[in-house]
Amino acid sequence: MLSKNKIKHFNSLSLNKFRGQHQEFILEGTKSIEELLKSSFITKEIIATADWIHQNPLILKDFPYEVITDREMQQVSQMKTPPAVLALVAIPTLHWKMNQGLTLGLAGINDPGNLGTIVR
Repeated sequence: MLSKNKIKHFNSLSLNKFRGQHQEFILEGTKSIEELLKSSFITKEIIATADWIHQNPLILKDFPYEVITDREMQQVSQMKTPPAVLALVAIPTLHWKMNQGLTLGLAGINDPGNLGTIVR
């Protein structure tokens, strides 16, 4: 059973402000969780319904998890149709390695033409 504080924390992560503040994000769905557990991302917590764990016993065999009800999953999920599993993941920190050459950092480039103009 999830505490009210934990539900509040999960819900707060729907806002960019709190994801940045806590350096965490929520990942939802079976395929996403499978890929997460293969990756180098730090998984802080996994919660799943009992039905999902029964249907997917091998996915979480080496990872600790918490069993919750369908109602609790609806409370913490950020999707309209909540999946049966989600994870709390740490946002990785990037360490820039500066070399002797030119370094260009870009964010929010929506039009490929803009990138071409910058490079030229």
